[in-house]
Amino acid sequence: MEKKDNGYLIGTVGAIIGGLIGTIPWVLCYVYAEMMYSVLAILIGIGAFKGYELLKGKMGKPVPIIVVAVSVACVTLATLVVIPHLLLINEYGKTSMETFKALYAFDEFKTAIIQDYIYSLLFTGLGISGVIANIRRGIKNGDQKIDLMAPAFTPSDEEISAVKKIFEKRNAMDKNTVIPKDEVMDAVKDRESVFKFLVSRGIIGKKNGGYYYNTEVEQNPGKRAVKIILLTFGITFGVIALIALIGIMLG
Repeated sequence: MEKKDNGYLIGTVGAIIGGLIGTIPWVLCYVYAEMMYSVLAILIGIGAFKGYELLKGKMGKPVPIIVVAVSVACVTLATLVVIPHLLLINEYGKTSMETFKALYAFDEFKTAIIQDYIYSLLFTGLGISGVIANIRRGIKNGDQKIDLMAPAFTPSDEEISAVKKIFEKRNAMDKNTVIPKDEVMDAVKDRESVFKFLVSRGIIGKKNGGYYYNTEVEQNPGKRAVKIILLTFGITFGVIALIALIGIMLG
């Protein structure tokens, strides 16, 4: 009998609980050791996913997005709300909404906490990227148990060459000639992990429901790297703009 899941909503509740638990080491290190350890951000992503799992959330494509969103929300709450309260308790032995608001009234503190928030988001992104990649891969493969700390897969040159030959035989070496998805999946069934690796690197492209081998990207990987850098810059700019907006609202 197939196990029944509790849907995305219940799973998200579990992710929030797990993510908040995962922020505890982060918060304690920040308040009592006055340090931010990027490696601890991994615990936030792991906690969010494990909470999602424990409440039997539905395993589907939205799960990585849920884990990222919950992780960012937990870091936001921890950095902008929980940590200031704990700093007040650590300094004065108590806290209240009045003292919390008074703390944010100091421009020096507000600037410092927003800078730390930016670093926290960057650390979170770096820390959970591997976890998210493993979640996505596990869901695609239909794994019963997802290994969150699995090392990244890197195929050998021989394995890549074997997959490339499949496209060469069908003359699908640019976007003008593609192999239908069903044919590709049949042809690479013994090397599916290599195929997915090449797709993730942009070496195998997708167009009109089919796939082709992109020799331009293979020979010039820097082109794809530039696109990734521009995308990262765009996301970072958006985050900074959001933080600035929060700063204006708080001010």
